[in-house]
Amino acid sequence: MMNSNEELISVIIPVYNVEDYVERCVKSVLAQSYEKMEIILVDDGSTDHSGMICDYLKEKDHRIQVIHKKNGGLSEARNVALDVSKGEFVLFIDSDDCLTGDFFNKLYRLCMIENADIVCFGYKDALTSYYLDEEHKILTGREAAIKMFLNDGLDANAVCKLYRRDLFEGIRYPVGKVYEVVPVTYRVLMRAEKVVRTNICGYYIETRNNSITRQNFSDKNLQFTDQAYDVYQSLKGIDDELAFYAYQFYLYAIICMTEKAIILGNKEETCYRTMYSLFQDSYPAIKESKYLQRRKKQIALLIKFGCYGVVWRAYNWVKMRKQKKIEQYG
Repeated sequence: MMNSNEELISVIIPVYNVEDYVERCVKSVLAQSYEKMEIILVDDGSTDHSGMICDYLKEKDHRIQVIHKKNGGLSEARNVALDVSKGEFVLFIDSDDCLTGDFFNKLYRLCMIENADIVCFGYKDALTSYYLDEEHKILTGREAAIKMFLNDGLDANAVCKLYRRDLFEGIRYPVGKVYEVVPVTYRVLMRAEKVVRTNICGYYIETRNNSITRQNFSDKNLQFTDQAYDVYQSLKGIDDELAFYAYQFYLYAIICMTEKAIILGNKEETCYRTMYSLFQDSYPAIKESKYLQRRKKQIALLIKFGCYGVVWRAYNWVKMRKQKKIEQYG
C-alpha cells in the first residue's frame, strides 16, 4: 500500500544497448517497498532489443514511462528525463546496475530525518566496495563539493545520490561530452544546504567489457582533464578556496587518464603522447600536493618511473583470478 505521506521519487534510467541487463535493473527498482515513484526509461536510440524490453516493462507497471529518442548520448538522455520528471526527488541509475534490499525506504527515511537536500551513498561490484568505509556524516553543500573534488567519501558520479529535484533548476548536463558529470555535480552540491553521506549500501554496479572504462584510449578520454581544468578556471578569481580544491581534482584527473593511457592506449597515438606529456608537466604539482589520496600518489610515482604498466598487469591478473573463483563457487 502506497503511503500518501511519501514524496514522489523520479527514477531516471538512460538505456542504450543493454538488452542483457535492463530488465534486471528495472525489476530491482520495482521490487523496492517504497512505491511512490515514477520510473523514466530513456531509450537513447538502442540498436538491440533494449527499446522493446522497455516497452514490455512499461506494460507491466503503470509507474514506468518510456521515451524513445535518437541517440544523443548519456547527457541528453538524462536531460530529457529531467525535463519531464515530476518527483520531489530524483535518482539516476545506470541501466546495467541494480538495487538490493529495502534501499529506497532507507534513503528516503534518512533524507526526511535529516531534512537533507542530497543523500550520497556508495556502491559495490563483485570484488570491491566504494565510499562505504565511513560513518554517516552531515555536510554543508560547500563541504560536500570540496569532498567531491578530493574524492573524500563521495565522487562526481551522477548516480549514487538522491537529490531534491529543484536543485537542477537551470542546470543540465553538457551534451556531446564524455565525463559529463564533472561540471554539473559540484554545482548541484553547492546549491544544497544539507548533504548527508551515508554508508547504507544497496547499489551494485556491473563492469562490462564494452563500457567506456574498457574502450581504447582516445581523444574522448582527454575530455575528463579538459573539463576538470575548465571547472578550475571558472572558479579562479571568483572563489579561490574552491578553485584550489578544483585544481586538486584536475591533478587527480590527470593521474586517472594517464593510467588509462598506459593500460588501454597506443604509445604511437597523438592522444597518448598528449596525455603523457601533460602528466610529466604536472608531476611536480602532483608530488607536492598534500590533498591527493596516497594511492593516487603511489600510482603517479610508478608512472613517473615507467613501471606502472607491469604492476597493473600483475594486479589485474590476481583480480581476474578472484573474479573467476567468485563466478565458479559463488
